[in-house]
Amino acid sequence: MKKLGEIMNREVHSIHPGISVKEAANLMRSLDLSVLPVCRDGEILGMLTDRDMTVHIAAVARDPATTFVKDIMNPHPAILWEQDPIQAAERIMEDRGTHWVFVVDADRTLVGILSLGRIARGDTEKAAGKVVNGISRRRERVG
Repeated sequence: MKKLGEIMNREVHSIHPGISVKEAANLMRSLDLSVLPVCRDGEILGMLTDRDMTVHIAAVARDPATTFVKDIMNPHPAILWEQDPIQAAERIMEDRGTHWVFVVDADRTLVGILSLGRIARGDTEKAAGKVVNGISRRRERVG
């Protein structure tokens, strides 16, 4: 059984909660990312997605230069340990309707990220399909 530490992406960029959404958006654009963990001293405080920026900035005409990441981030990201099995990530993605899991070491320091896409490439199509199906069912219930 593979562990998250074996399949996760260790090249993780994070942002500080006190930077502007504009700065975060520029970083996401330059790195071609749709999600960034929000961290202080390696501790995960939340996550920021391109969807968060659309819903909380663009849709309500807030100024991204004067709005801070901490004001729109999701304070409850999915977090697992690097020794957890891949199936734990699949379950949490299904349950929470998320495409990402942040991975921490024994000190709870961010060491990686696992995306649904990486599961699809590294595991089986059947497992990825099951997660996508679970996420879709959850979104239908939520609206």
